[in-house]
Amino acid sequence: MPGNCSFNDEWLQKPEYKEWVRSVERDDNKHKAKCVLCTKPFDVSNMGEAALKSHMEGEKHIARVNNRKKSTLISSWAAPNSLASRPTATITSGTSSSTTTPEPTGPIPVMNTTIHRPTNTMDTFVTRSDTLSSEIVWCLHVVSSHSLYRSSEGSAKLFQKMFPDSVIAKEFGCGESKCARLARWGIAPHFKNLLTSDVNRAEAFVLLFDESLSFENQTKQFDMHVHFWQLDQVSTRYFGSEFLGKGDAAHLVKTFLECAETLQLGKLLQIGMDGPNVNLKFHREMVSHIEQNYDKRLLDIGSCGLHQIHGALKKAMEKRCIQRFAGFLHQPLLFVP
Repeated sequence: MPGNCSFNDEWLQKPEYKEWVRSVERDDNKHKAKCVLCTKPFDVSNMGEAALKSHMEGEKHIARVNNRKKSTLISSWAAPNSLASRPTATITSGTSSSTTTPEPTGPIPVMNTTIHRPTNTMDTFVTRSDTLSSEIVWCLHVVSSHSLYRSSEGSAKLFQKMFPDSVIAKEFGCGESKCARLARWGIAPHFKNLLTSDVNRAEAFVLLFDESLSFENQTKQFDMHVHFWQLDQVSTRYFGSEFLGKGDAAHLVKTFLECAETLQLGKLLQIGMDGPNVNLKFHREMVSHIEQNYDKRLLDIGSCGLHQIHGALKKAMEKRCIQRFAGFLHQPLLFVP
């Protein structure tokens, strides 16, 4: 029935879906499926299996499927060819000789057998891994220095010229497109997982968001940051972005939950935002959602806690409450060892 469809585990066994579709682990998202290639959940409550077919026919999904087919598995860089690693046997009988590759099992009748070890060197096993590590370090340098991916073009020839005796420099290849793929599909998810683990280990955290118009896509962009206690200080980190179809309260709640789906919302202490009326309605709906699902109430000191605390401190300074209080503390603290 439209509107009541939920994720079907049988989809995980169908050949056309099993490579990319997964269920969303949250209990309140049983009406959604997730594409591991697009790293984004989508709704199946209205269309059911037809929603999967619609998603797999999208241009972005098709492009990512093709990119995955062209990609080389990491395991293929480390494992030598199984045939190349088999020993060869030279069989000599009279004046004729022949070289054969024995099967893994079964004896081979030979008169004089010479076993030749594979000619593979250590480069066969470690060079590609070392090269990949160098490419990752280079990609980190590009990202951390806020350089363009295009600045990576020609880096391979530059390193070969600078280090002509280096095996890694000869294998190095990290142009614009590869640098972008490494950053987007390799490094970014890794650091996002580390950040998620740090936030979930904290006793409590605060989520802040703002929506604004993206001039590039001409759509509203939802940006989320997180406050949490880390290493004896408050850490503020960017957490993620989503594009909004509409800016009403219902879409804000949906986008907020999708962006924070990997976080333990039972530890959410407060939501920070600016103060338009649509955001106030969003805050009321989120307070209700947290109470119903996690049996706790969010801290409410206004739509933007920073402005509220700053305003209270400003008033205290105007009335000289802070100075008087600090003066009262001066003498006791003066004699504290």
